[in-house]
Order: sequence, then C-alpha cells, then structure tokens
Amino acid sequence: IDNIFPGPGDDGVDRYLENHLNSHRGLSLEKLQKGPVSAPGQQEVAWCDFNFPTPSGKIELLSVEANDRWGVNKLPDYRESYESVKSDSPEAKKYPLYFMTPNTKNRIHSQFNNLEMIRRVSPKPLVTMSPKDAQDRSIESGDRVKIYNDRGILNFEAFVDFSIKDGCVSVTNGWWIAEGGTVNFLSAGRETDMGYGAAFHDNLVEVEKVS
Repeated sequence: IDNIFPGPGDDGVDRYLENHLNSHRGLSLEKLQKGPVSAPGQQEVAWCDFNFPTPSGKIELLSVEANDRWGVNKLPDYRESYESVKSDSPEAKKYPLYFMTPNTKNRIHSQFNNLEMIRRVSPKPLVTMSPKDAQDRSIESGDRVKIYNDRGILNFEAFVDFSIKDGCVSVTNGWWIAEGGTVNFLSAGRETDMGYGAAFHDNLVEVEKVS
C-alpha cells in the first residue's frame, strides 16, 4: 500500500518517496537530502540541443500551426494592447500605467502563503514602481497606496525599484483578499489571442498614495 499512499509517520513517507524515486535512474532520497539534483532526461538549459517540438523541428517564425489553432497571422506581427496608453479612450487618460501580475517563485499562486518559511522571504504584498512614476505621485518605498481602475481597488505597500520600466507597475499574483486584495480585482474577463488564457497583463491602472 506504500506504493499508493504514504504510511503513517516519517518512515512511511520516506518509504513512499524511495519507492517512487527508485524507478528513476539517478534519483534517490539520499541524494535529494544532500541538495538539488537535475531531473533525469531533462536538459539543464531548455532546447540546448536545438530540437524543438514544432512540426518542422525548428524555431518557427512562420507558423501555420498558430494560424490553424488561433486564427492569428502566420508571421509574428505587432498589435497594440487592448488596453493601451496610446489609445484615445477616456480610460487611457484616467489610468496611465500598465499593470503586470507575474508569478513568484515563492508560492504556487495563493498556495503556501500561510507557511512560516514562505512568510520569512515574502511577508506582504508590494506594488513595484519605477522611481520616476513614484516621484510623479509623491510616493516612496513603504508608503501605503491604492492601485485601482474602474473594476476594483487594491491596497498595498509601495516598493520603488529601478528594475521596472517607467509606465509599468507590478504585483505578483496569489495574495489574499484579506491582505489588501487579489490582482483579479483589476483584471478584465478577457481571453488572450493565443492559447485562450486570461489576459492578466493587458490592464491599465493608476496608483495613488493613501493619506
């Protein structure tokens, strides 16, 4: 039964892990306890052998598959974002910042946010802003701010950093409503042009210091 479910206690868990790891050459619980081990059969650098999983086996700039699947141009082309500061819409004037919501290496979306070891390295939500955008709004690192558009409001702490481009702000996804809001508050229910995923990065916002 240890092959299906771990037995009780640490010994049961160790036996369960060993049974599964032993089926993979080069993996063992003992090796993993000493440090990271590369997954067997996987490249350390993706596609370093230049073997791509495309119909042609090459990097495809002209992609018939993309056209067949999603109805997009066979060649890459530039199209302005659905929500863009370059548009003449009233929203673009009200909300001049592109809102990005990347993943973080510290959590799987909102999972594991309650763990003490995660809280040590990622204790609270932050909105990252460029020095220029922060200065234009009289915002400094540590200030409480609201990030908002017509769809909702987030209340987080500002983090001013040179790593982000002027005109953009960023909040990693996965924070809870009780911590000031979820990034979905500001996202439109809109699909991407390829892959039919959610357009999390195609949203405009404004940031304002909270008195």
